[in-house]
Amino acid sequence: MQAVVLIGGGEPLLHRSIGTVIDTLFDAGLQIGLTTNGTMINRYLDQIADKVAWTRVSMDAANETTYPKFRPAKRGRVVFPTIIDNMRQLAARKSGRLGYSYLLMQRYAPDGTVLDTNFHEVIEAARLAKDIGCDYFEVKTLVDDDHYTLSQKAEDIALVEGQLAEIRTFTDDDFHLLVSNTWEKVRAGIDPVELKEYHTCPVTELRTTITTSGVYVCPYHRGNPAGRIGDINTTSFEQLWKNADTTIIDPARDCQFSCSRYPTVLQIQRMRPDDGVTLVDDFDPFF
Repeated sequence: MQAVVLIGGGEPLLHRSIGTVIDTLFDAGLQIGLTTNGTMINRYLDQIADKVAWTRVSMDAANETTYPKFRPAKRGRVVFPTIIDNMRQLAARKSGRLGYSYLLMQRYAPDGTVLDTNFHEVIEAARLAKDIGCDYFEVKTLVDDDHYTLSQKAEDIALVEGQLAEIRTFTDDDFHLLVSNTWEKVRAGIDPVELKEYHTCPVTELRTTITTSGVYVCPYHRGNPAGRIGDINTTSFEQLWKNADTTIIDPARDCQFSCSRYPTVLQIQRMRPDDGVTLVDDFDPFF
């Protein structure tokens, strides 16, 4: 094992032992990734700045008007300015990367009328991300509970694409735009059903998901009994991984949704020992 991502459901920085977890992983020589809502970065600023390889803050808005529509705080508290301030503090001190994550979302009335949307302020959020000092701005699209992409109206796709084009004009070596492959599928009108022609997934060897309800072969099958490979409450990590059968999930049967790792799997399958690939001592364990 070379890297661990600390992520929800729920906010990782709310866990009472998160500081100890970060210290323990770092002292063991593991790289650490963190996905957070940003509200508590200030409490662990030293550890995050010094020991976390990347921090991705889930924002989904560009201002304090839109933010509570999709990320409401308890008792109606206004937290957007606090998060931005926390991110600025981290940007000034970080040794790793800092990202601003933007999930494209809309809410509808029963008659199909759009009640709330954040499609229109992608570029405003990207400008804010660069001003904060983020290393990247990430755009993703909403999927359903079974991980299938949701079709969007042509005018909404055009609205987002126009903003992405403008964002690309102010990216540089210090600020990157990342667009999920799920959005690319929505933009191109590709069928939400993504059929796989392989029966084992090499990425499951790298994406083990540890939760309070058990350990699963990958994040997509979190909570799925068919993808459960053990429980760290009853089995040691060493024994669990030694006995784990990651082939219990058949992608051709169990993964017909839009998988963000699908392009990676195809690339791995194309690689052969005799295909002329040159190995270099440079890789990102968080691919």
